[in-house]
Amino acid sequence: MSQRIIARSDIASTLFDHPAYKVGNWYDTAAFGTIAGAPAAPGANNMRLVPFFVRSTITLNSLGLRVQTLSAGGNVQVAIYASNPATGLPTGFPLASTASMSTAAVGSVNAAVSVQLTEGWYWFATNCDNAVAVFAATNVGNCYLGWLMGSATQGTALASTQSFAGYNVAQTFGTWPDLTPSSPTEVTNASVPIGQFKVGSIP
Repeated sequence: MSQRIIARSDIASTLFDHPAYKVGNWYDTAAFGTIAGAPAAPGANNMRLVPFFVRSTITLNSLGLRVQTLSAGGNVQVAIYASNPATGLPTGFPLASTASMSTAAVGSVNAAVSVQLTEGWYWFATNCDNAVAVFAATNVGNCYLGWLMGSATQGTALASTQSFAGYNVAQTFGTWPDLTPSSPTEVTNASVPIGQFKVGSIP
């Protein structure tokens, strides 16, 4: 009986395919899992990073996220980084980043960008200037990163309640560094915001 060798692109197609991107629609980075019922604040000056897969070439015109708990006078910024195929980690300077978005009210916030992404893996990064604001985040009890990214620690890859939810890099708010030399640390609580992007055109 013949066996079919599945290429990496075929695997990506099987796991992450959907009908098609639609111009004007918003998409989020929570490919699997559920939204946390009680997300935690990511804190000030902490880049939180979560991977997401782009299925085909698209041009983005906005990035955003959802404020769950407000912080009057506070701000959040978001960015997109490329993924290093050798390490699976974010690399380089951001491909796109936003201006500050207010955390003064609960609800969806967004800011304009202009970036074209081709098929592949990327990292959605957030950074907040205060320790009060909370954002919609993935429920770490139903998180997929242990399966997707792997962990050096077995109990982080799969835990009873606090599994691998994303990465953190300590970074001053308002600055987006080159992440190539960085050493991200694993986050195991519901404080990694779910990112959102809006398709402006195809491509």
